[in-house]
Amino acid sequence: KVTVCKGDKVTLECNALAEGKVPDSFVTEVFDQTLLPEISLQSATDGIPTPGATIQPLPEDAARAAANEPGINCAKCDAPQGLYHLTKTKAFDAQ
Repeated sequence: KVTVCKGDKVTLECNALAEGKVPDSFVTEVFDQTLLPEISLQSATDGIPTPGATIQPLPEDAARAAANEPGINCAKCDAPQGLYHLTKTKAFDAQ
């Protein structure tokens, strides 16, 4: 379910930013509070540090195997089907 955030931060209550806040290809997964608690919209889009935030160490169980990406992390392998498939979703009011 797509729920548009009221501000500039993806939270447990919302998972999409309002139209015009970010490019169409922006992925909100960057706002993972376990892996990147110090991230903000400004740091993700402009590379400007979040005021008062410091880089946190990754949790010990955060590392997981990456998908096969030929020429990047494997030489003779096949990429998973749909690895680079771009999707666009539009929010709508279900009322």
